[in-house]
Amino acid sequence: MCEETANYLWAEKDVLGRGATSQVYKAYNKTTGELVAAKVYPVASGLRSQYGANPNSRERDFRRILDREMDILKDTKHENIVRYIGVEPVTYSDAVIAPGTREALFIEYCNGGSLNNVLELFENRYGLMDDEFMIVFKHLTNALRYLRDKNTVRNTKRKLS
Repeated sequence: MCEETANYLWAEKDVLGRGATSQVYKAYNKTTGELVAAKVYPVASGLRSQYGANPNSRERDFRRILDREMDILKDTKHENIVRYIGVEPVTYSDAVIAPGTREALFIEYCNGGSLNNVLELFENRYGLMDDEFMIVFKHLTNALRYLRDKNTVRNTKRKLS
């Protein structure tokens, strides 16, 4: 099964991860072939509510979460934070999905996977080696310091309230 937007294409078998609000796929730019990550969110067309077009619907609309993540990433330029590429509506899917109900956030592809993927590797079952831990810790603190200095962390907390 394949899905696409105006500029990107991915196969559902190329899933990189699943979360409570989205699924992440390995995707390709149709023109350049650039490998990116497509974070696909269910959204209701143009709505900015917690639920879909029908307020009584059980189907969640994650537009607010997508918008918040996009706002943070598009203004973020740091070597330890994934690069924002763009957001596009999913225009085609082999699956039976209504048009306009999903959008993809495109970010830099990290071929090592998430930190969680690394920590779940068998060789890391007792934790990272000290030198590896220090490298990860340094990168995390650099990224957090950058976000704190931009007031991103504080502003995010306010938006969640």
